Amino acid sequence: MGAMKIRIIVLLALLAAGLSSVFADNGSQTSRTPQATDTQTAGGTTSAPQPGFGLQATIFDRVRNPNTNLMSNVSLLANYPLTPGDVYTLTLGSGAAPELGNTSQSVLTFTLQLSQDMKLDVPYLGTVDAKGMTLPDLKRKIVDGIKRSIPVQYVNFMLTTPAEFNVFVYGGVNAPGYIIANPLDTVVDAIGLAKGFKPGASYRNIELIHDGKTESLDISKFYTEADFAVNPRLKPGDEIYVPPAQIVATIVGKVAFPGTYELLPTESLATLIQLAGGFVPGALTSRITIERIDAQGVHHLIDISDQEAGTTKMLMGDQVNVPSTTQNAEVVSIEGAVFGKVRSGETPIVVPREPVRVDIPYFPGITLLNVLDEVGGPTPFAIAHKSYLTESSTGKHILLAVDKLWKTRDPALDRRLYPGDHVVIPMETLKVFVTGAVLTPGAVPYQPDLTVEEYLLFAGGVDENIADLNAIYSVTPGGKRIKLALDQTIPAGTAIYVAKKPLFVVNQSMQNFFLITGWVTTVVGVLGTVLSFWLSYGPALSNLFK
Repeated sequence: MGAMKIRIIVLLALLAAGLSSVFADNGSQTSRTPQATDTQTAGGTTSAPQPGFGLQATIFDRVRNPNTNLMSNVSLLANYPLTPGDVYTLTLGSGAAPELGNTSQSVLTFTLQLSQDMKLDVPYLGTVDAKGMTLPDLKRKIVDGIKRSIPVQYVNFMLTTPAEFNVFVYGGVNAPGYIIANPLDTVVDAIGLAKGFKPGASYRNIELIHDGKTESLDISKFYTEADFAVNPRLKPGDEIYVPPAQIVATIVGKVAFPGTYELLPTESLATLIQLAGGFVPGALTSRITIERIDAQGVHHLIDISDQEAGTTKMLMGDQVNVPSTTQNAEVVSIEGAVFGKVRSGETPIVVPREPVRVDIPYFPGITLLNVLDEVGGPTPFAIAHKSYLTESSTGKHILLAVDKLWKTRDPALDRRLYPGDHVVIPMETLKVFVTGAVLTPGAVPYQPDLTVEEYLLFAGGVDENIADLNAIYSVTPGGKRIKLALDQTIPAGTAIYVAKKPLFVVNQSMQNFFLITGWVTTVVGVLGTVLSFWLSYGPALSNLFK
């Protein structure tokens, strides 16, 4: 009966210790939200399908909602790295021993903390050096040692509160700065606690910095290949830098997972197709098209086959289309700086800020002007005098006088089109100009959803020594300044100016003043010396040379 009571007391102690090990939000710097990954079905709970893990949007969403309820995962604790600051619970259960004068059962509980030199002071055992041990090793050493040292029926040793430490996360995250982490947290958890990725951030070239060494991580492999090496656990002193993505491309059409993906500089179109799950039945792999705007703002349409995909390098902003074998080939296509639909003189229409592509059904006698009418003509962003036609029959590029044809509707400038012909009206590359107290002033490609702060980051960030963050303006062509907020979105063509701190301007002016004053003083001093010398020795020198 006494043994039964001891078992009940021990079970209650274990339950209490287990409950104390569950993480709760206790007012720390960053809240932790468990991630729901299961769905309820009639037959119970099953894992929710997650197709297209390589998709930028999917990864961004998964990282923004990390799973941080880890203490219940015993398999993780098996390889737990002992860390200074860990808190453990030691539970001892002893039964009645009348021969020793003890007639009752008791349970003793001790709270132990691992010191900075990796040592643990254990009751009845003394100081234990935990260097180089795993959690199971430490538990075995303490349990076996106590059982050998004192008469006890039950010994349990468990981790109840992992150590906490700061990790600095910066770059392309929504809340850069220090987050509170523990040894069970990973790089993905840290980015999630920093509120996830910003638009345009890299998830395939993340830098983990520890003890002066930098490791490059591609966390897409964690999701697509279950590669845990690219999502390591964090250690005290870690820093995580999320750089801008160098190449982001979109693929649509007959692939398994259409969408937007990040590519590394060494990767090709074949990699993009692989990330998108490959071709699906009905893909016309011999006529893949890449829509590209080059550095000069000229719009290009590149036709290639899957045989060339491995040697075709991708550029930032490329859009790939894998057509279907069942698509109607009897079309004339036009793309670039067009409105995309018929314009009515009475109905206002938004000017597209991205290139538009439209396939227009072919009919005998269709002309360039017919096509322009169908898409509303060129937009104000069109470089119309550089428009061209790619003939389907010959593959030749023929320059078109689109600007004059649209203005005059002169039949002499019109031309007949045929099935498969492709018209391109190049579009200006929309930019935002960043100047003033930034590290790399200049033009930044315009993106509608970017804020003023993000444009400043693309310009290398502000010079913290001289920049006045309360004096950020847009400058009109007439020179008028309009104050901007860091979280404000702005139209294309905006000129952002970051003013210098007033103290710096004064200091610089004073430096210039003292520089000029010193120069004048030096010149006056030299002239005074020459004049004094001449007054003293001039007459004698004149007589000497007579």
